[in-house]
Amino acid sequence: MGRQPYSAWQGALYPNCSTVASSGANTGPTFIDIAIFNSRITLDDNMTWMHDCGEGCLFDVSADPAEHNDLAGRPEHADRLARMQDTLRALNKDLFLPGRGHGTVDACMAFIDNGGYYGPFQDIHGWYSP
Repeated sequence: MGRQPYSAWQGALYPNCSTVASSGANTGPTFIDIAIFNSRITLDDNMTWMHDCGEGCLFDVSADPAEHNDLAGRPEHADRLARMQDTLRALNKDLFLPGRGHGTVDACMAFIDNGGYYGPFQDIHGWYSP
């Protein structure tokens, strides 16, 4: 429910993988919490593939596997959506959120030490999409 990052439409094969080419073209996705040396970078919604589901999105993935047809606003699905929202609230009530400690620049330093890449990443024809 609400604003969700990484909400691009699904495809047949690995639809949300980022590649060297997509990174260079600034088409996202970019991590929502990206920082350089512990300084947060402000990104627009296009870079993080942000979508606002409002009170929730609802899809019939059997009939609409690519999730293009949101059923949440249709009256005939109101009861199902409400039940699913109640279940989500109940599950989140006992959600375990462990402390992850303090931020560190270790990953940035590894990036520099490894020649400026986290890799290895390759653009392989046909791997990320049909």
